[in-house]
Amino acid sequence: MTKSFSALVQSAFRFLEEEFGFVVTRVDEDEHRRFFGSYVEYASPHSIVGLTLDRGIVSIPEISRVADVDRFKATGRISLDRILEYSTSTPEDLARLASRDFEEIKKAWEVVVAENQRRRHRLMSNVGSRLSDSEVDRRLARYASLLKEYGEPFLRGDFSTWLSLHEYYWHWLIAHEIVHDMRWGEDLTFENIEKRFSNVREYLHALRKEYGRE
Repeated sequence: MTKSFSALVQSAFRFLEEEFGFVVTRVDEDEHRRFFGSYVEYASPHSIVGLTLDRGIVSIPEISRVADVDRFKATGRISLDRILEYSTSTPEDLARLASRDFEEIKKAWEVVVAENQRRRHRLMSNVGSRLSDSEVDRRLARYASLLKEYGEPFLRGDFSTWLSLHEYYWHWLIAHEIVHDMRWGEDLTFENIEKRFSNVREYLHALRKEYGRE
């Protein structure tokens, strides 16, 4: 790239400042660092949006609540990937992903997660892998468009679906371990899987209490 990652981000995501009152609160760029070489963060009084350039790959944006930062740090972040999956799936398929039946979970994963991954791949298919300004620009423009379409309530500070979204993310984490047979030297059981994500479970419990669901 001839331009800095932060300059390209701020060009593509100008709408965050102009339409939703965000400001750039963090720019971290180090071309000599092997991992997470660049990071740009936007914040409003209620929401945070972060974008990362990691080993030449522009990661899809993440959203978090300002209210969670002090207590939960990064645990409350949610990827735009998960928001897209949740927003474009039927309640029936989401319920199947949350079942306690391995086979039902695997079938639901194919519909809810894998198909969305294929759709995003098709969306990005004309974006090359070589790290030129124009190619990064196109990817960032796609992400900006998706963020505006699917993340708009959170950008406005409307977190009415935040608990439901994180309930989905909890089930996504469990399903990921099941689908990919992630045993880590132990039996693949719900109990063993769930204890791997104790920080996410703690955050989810706090959300349930906050939303009057526990």
